[in-house]
Amino acid sequence: MGAKEAPSLCLRVLPMESLFGEQGKCGTCGYLGQRAINPVFGTELREVNEPQRAGRIDILEGVTLSCYLKAADLEREYPRPTAAQPVRAIVRSILDKHRKCPKWDPYLQQFNPKEHFQFYQQQQFARQMERNLRTFEEQLERSRRQFELQLQADNRRFQRKLALIAVFAVAFVALAYPFMPMLYTALLKAGIARVLGF
Repeated sequence: MGAKEAPSLCLRVLPMESLFGEQGKCGTCGYLGQRAINPVFGTELREVNEPQRAGRIDILEGVTLSCYLKAADLEREYPRPTAAQPVRAIVRSILDKHRKCPKWDPYLQQFNPKEHFQFYQQQQFARQMERNLRTFEEQLERSRRQFELQLQADNRRFQRKLALIAVFAVAFVALAYPFMPMLYTALLKAGIARVLGF
């Protein structure tokens, strides 16, 4: 079997009002499948295609409806050949029953329930990665802003200290300047000035 087309190309397009009305119904859910009653014919869930969902083609005898996620026990509800009611009417009632199912996800044409579930998981993973990336970027931005604010605060503190040192140096020079000749004379008398090379 060849590779399937991208799901976005296979989506069944329903008007928004109609899609809201169909949520929770097995007939529009991607997890609805059909399985052979006799395990000799395989136990894999196959797609319930569009014509079968619309009731234009009967579901074959020897096959039962099933939910891939086991959200509803459709195999118990599905009619057996001995049922008094017409099979098509029972199938229609199962597919149209509004179950308000929290696991409902819209049906993708040409995808069996397992493929639908894998596609759903990929979407969830992609959304989670996007959320993680967004969270990481927000944290990075917060850290960058915090670093810049801290840098600005440190820079202001450093400039204040530098200004204070400059003020003290100017004050010292201004106060000490008149005493410089006396200090120099004292250093000469003590012999320290010659040692230092003055």
